[in-house]
Amino acid sequence: MERTDGCASCGEPCGGAPAYVCEDCGRAFCAACARRAGALCPCCCGRLLRPS
Repeated sequence: MERTDGCASCGEPCGGAPAYVCEDCGRAFCAACARRAGALCPCCCGRLLRPS
C-alpha cells in the first residue's frame, strides 16, 4: 500500500504521522478533516477512522 505524508482529504502535510487512518481503505487524514467528516472516511467507503 502506498504511504503518503499528507491528508488524503485536504492534502495538507500531517508531519509524517497522520492523526486518523481509515480501517478499511488505509487512507490517512488530519484531525481537522476527520472531525469535519464525523470520524468517518470522507473519500470512499464511509468506514470508521481510527486514531493513528
